Amino acid sequence: MEPERDPEAVIDFLIYDLRRAAKSKNLPEILSFAEKISELLALVDETYFVNAYDTFNILKNTWKSFPTEFSIGFNELLHDFLLRFPHMKNWDVDRIPEMEYVHNFDVEVVWREHAQDDFYVEDTIESDLLKMLAKSKRMDEVQQIRAFVNESKIQSLIHFTPIDNMLNIAESGLLSIRELRSRGIVFNRNDTERFDGLAGWISTSISNPNYSYLHAIKARHSERKFAILELDPKILYFLDWIGISTNASSRESRNQIISAPEQLVGVRGLKNLFKNGLARGQAQSEPIRREAFNLNSNEPTDPQAEIMFHNAIPAAMIKAIHLEIPKSQFPFKDEEIRKIVKFLPSNIWDFGCVHFFNNPSNYNWQNRKIDPGRLEN
Repeated sequence: MEPERDPEAVIDFLIYDLRRAAKSKNLPEILSFAEKISELLALVDETYFVNAYDTFNILKNTWKSFPTEFSIGFNELLHDFLLRFPHMKNWDVDRIPEMEYVHNFDVEVVWREHAQDDFYVEDTIESDLLKMLAKSKRMDEVQQIRAFVNESKIQSLIHFTPIDNMLNIAESGLLSIRELRSRGIVFNRNDTERFDGLAGWISTSISNPNYSYLHAIKARHSERKFAILELDPKILYFLDWIGISTNASSRESRNQIISAPEQLVGVRGLKNLFKNGLARGQAQSEPIRREAFNLNSNEPTDPQAEIMFHNAIPAAMIKAIHLEIPKSQFPFKDEEIRKIVKFLPSNIWDFGCVHFFNNPSNYNWQNRKIDPGRLEN
């Protein structure tokens, strides 16, 4: 079989091995994997910042755990890593080493070994395994995914956030809670409890906001003003994601993530969001049917369905920003506004957009709570 030469895939698998070695405190393996990652990162461009930052944080945290046991060579590796990273050049695929074991690595088997009843996806090893499963299916099925997006007329993915976060988003893109914490970025968060356990992932909805959650957050934080971001659906073709056909924090969704992650990824994971099925939380129920709610082809069956993206979404993928407030109430200084519009140009900002914050007439979310384990074929 042709060896894997996609540098991001190779780095992802090496980072997984590095995390595993760090968890078991296997110093020779930690140094070996870190050196390989450092060498690969020297061949790629600045879009691999997240991979580099993940690696550096693993090394830094491992060093904190038992600094006296590390050799001078480890400290030199950290120093070399920091020096090397700013000077990365465009990667050359012919210089990426052959990584046969990437193809021989069965992500689903390893996932089963890690998934336990008390499983929590914020654990970085499990989160990375889920990402690799998502990546594998996305890469294999990108043409089918593209065809379904076009057939369903999906034009936008939606994410909402407090307006105060927009400067960080302009400069760094949309980042997961885990990534924001690792970079030391101060932010206002919507979900302070994060029952879905997916702190390394970013929640989006399809075509419309998750209005029930949006209104609940607005009621909980009445002092805050929010921005609704429209994202280009092309991110489904080149970023890693999972599709969850109802609220990701529900017991049914968490069970599915543990027991059947293959149902969440690739074109199957996307199509499942648009299927009929039985209601969540009810042993016996009438099927929830799309036609009963007069849904458009680009609207998921359950309005709380989510597409969760791993770690980061580039700011360049934001195609529109809707705000309830008028432009005169934009809460940033002139210097900050200049920074924001450098990455998010003024022509994509929609001020005073009240209608986008209101439920559509067919929303009826209480009667559309679908069970992801009982979808129709």
